[in-house]
Amino acid sequence: MARHYARTGPLGLVMILWCFSFSEICFANKPKVAVGSVSEVKGAPDVLREPSKTLTQDMKAKSRTDGYATVLYNNYYWKAYPIIPGLKIYYGDVLSSGPESKMVLTLQDGFKIILAKNTKVRLTPNFIKSNPDSIVKTWLYLLNGKIRAYLLNHDDKPETEFRTRTIAMGVRGTEFMLTVDEGHSKLLTIDGEIYARPVEKQEADLFESATEAFVKQDEPQLAQQMNQLQAVEIRKEIPLRRGQKIERDELPPAQQTEFISQAVQLKDVEEAQEIGKNIEQLVQDKRQDELDSLADESKQPPENSEESPATPQFKPMLARLGVGALGLSHDDIEASEGGLSVSFDYLLNPYAFASLELGHGDWEVDALNSHSDAGPKDFEIRKKDSTRYLVSIGGRWPFTEAFSVAAALSYVGGRHLALQYGNRIALDYRIQPSALFRLEVSYQVWNDWQVFLALGSGEGEARVQSGSMNNNLEPYTIDFDQGYGRIGIGRFFDFD
Repeated sequence: MARHYARTGPLGLVMILWCFSFSEICFANKPKVAVGSVSEVKGAPDVLREPSKTLTQDMKAKSRTDGYATVLYNNYYWKAYPIIPGLKIYYGDVLSSGPESKMVLTLQDGFKIILAKNTKVRLTPNFIKSNPDSIVKTWLYLLNGKIRAYLLNHDDKPETEFRTRTIAMGVRGTEFMLTVDEGHSKLLTIDGEIYARPVEKQEADLFESATEAFVKQDEPQLAQQMNQLQAVEIRKEIPLRRGQKIERDELPPAQQTEFISQAVQLKDVEEAQEIGKNIEQLVQDKRQDELDSLADESKQPPENSEESPATPQFKPMLARLGVGALGLSHDDIEASEGGLSVSFDYLLNPYAFASLELGHGDWEVDALNSHSDAGPKDFEIRKKDSTRYLVSIGGRWPFTEAFSVAAALSYVGGRHLALQYGNRIALDYRIQPSALFRLEVSYQVWNDWQVFLALGSGEGEARVQSGSMNNNLEPYTIDFDQGYGRIGIGRFFDFD
């Protein structure tokens, strides 16, 4: 359920006090307090500090004596210091690993965060202080790349939360992987539990503006951004447990997909394993076993899984295309109508279904015995094309994952057959609605695709009007046997 953060009342007063205390902490002329330190380095990563809109002569001159390089990132010139083990990290720092470097960041609350190659993260204070009881002090903002983070003691209450431009997450003592690639964020829970929520563009822009104001020490601008952040609508969190992931793209609201969790795949686990490759801290902390076991579980689907290509509970709709015929047989006449047909089955459960079939084709008269001097070739079918429909209910029994047998009772709609023999004799058959029983077999050939064969039979009734050039006979009724046959292909699909 969505919520808004209030601007007035007791919580508003708390916010005002928080803004004053926040400014006091951040902008007072007192020594900086480190939020963590780098505990392991692979390659030559950097930490970016003190951004400037212009590259000044003073920055150029001091770069030689102070041991930093100047780099252009996100329209700012930064002082890029080389990272060595033990280097302290402060709010506003941007940690940057290159194509051949990694690092492990250890925070004050015990979090250990592995930065993969080509990754940038930024540490900021918690700008969103909506809950006075919250212990969260730090946001780790993943700008791009991949991180893997964990707490050794799950009983610890972490003071750090994590976010990207599209996902924000709270941690309950766990291990996870978070990635950002060209606006696409992915969160994977390796162990424990995570609560994640979607972040909309407005909140992401305000957060970045607040971060920029914080780094520039622009107190009025920061207070304004913080106030606006409190009023942003916050979506409800959803839990992600071990072996679950969630993904989200930076898209307009109308194009966003539903924010739901899904099972991890083997490639996701292998991605997390690659982040930790050659990291000694993981070996020391014995954090490889959990991910290795998750990889083993992801290699194969669970045993005795009921899900298969033909399992209707997962694919409740079946669309079919076929060719078939519906015939009638009587002492006086034998005729059939055949052609293309489409049908749609709705699977109520794995064994019961209802279907609607629509067909269109041409009448064929095979025998006409009521007039000894006139055979079927001598009669002309006045209306050759015909449309039929069948409504059915039935049951299906899957004998294997691919092969199943079904039986159904069908209601057949009324039809019309009109014959003319020259100018002398006319026969008009008004075929009444009827019922037939049909059996079918189907075989799953590939994924959700199947081939099928259906045969059926029943009885029906027709009103016959017979006439000649001189007079019309009284209409009469005949009972006939009818047969049904159809063959074709079908595909299961879901409503999504």
